[in-house]
Amino acid sequence: MLQASVKGRLRAIRAHPLLNPTALIEGWRERLGGYPEDPEHEPHLAAAIEWLVRAQDATPDDGISRAFSLAWHPYFGGRGWQPSYPETTGYIIPTLYAAARRLGRAELAARAERAARWEIEIQLPSGAVRGGVIGAPESPAVFNTGQVLFGWLVRSRRRGRGSSLTPPAAPLATWWQRSTRMGIGAGGTHSSPAPTRRCTTRAPPGRSRRRELD
Repeated sequence: MLQASVKGRLRAIRAHPLLNPTALIEGWRERLGGYPEDPEHEPHLAAAIEWLVRAQDATPDDGISRAFSLAWHPYFGGRGWQPSYPETTGYIIPTLYAAARRLGRAELAARAERAARWEIEIQLPSGAVRGGVIGAPESPAVFNTGQVLFGWLVRSRRRGRGSSLTPPAAPLATWWQRSTRMGIGAGGTHSSPAPTRRCTTRAPPGRSRRRELD
């Protein structure tokens, strides 16, 4: 117990802003007004999409990184890009498809396709989408499943009604959500009841929009 406490304190010290000068400088830059803003919307859109592209390229799979940490992160034990995150990858898929149309960049649609297939590959046998990042203990999550369904549905519409997700990822995920919703509200995990939060209410629309595949 004492050893764990000491390790926790050391991690907290290592993550302190004074020991992470880049993060400290960026924090002060934000307080002093941040970076210059372009009056046009397009450069900001393009920059945001390029950041998502880098986030996908930073992972060893076709998922998209959870975040980039300027400071040493006590949970991940380092700085820089973090592991792929199934939840946010799910709702970045529609963003990449939309950006491909808006910017005329077909390679963004190809990235969305890769991310959707990766989500199928890591789907849990129950049909659920896992919580947390890749590498964390597997745990099914209702909210994450709903977010990935949004991505799969957009992919399905783009490929036409005659197409399907193989294995039947969206129907299986929908079945899992329906079978686990009772008793846990609109969000939380299968194994641990959680109160309904405002953000978790976005999960049921993904489930209801599954009917578009029928």
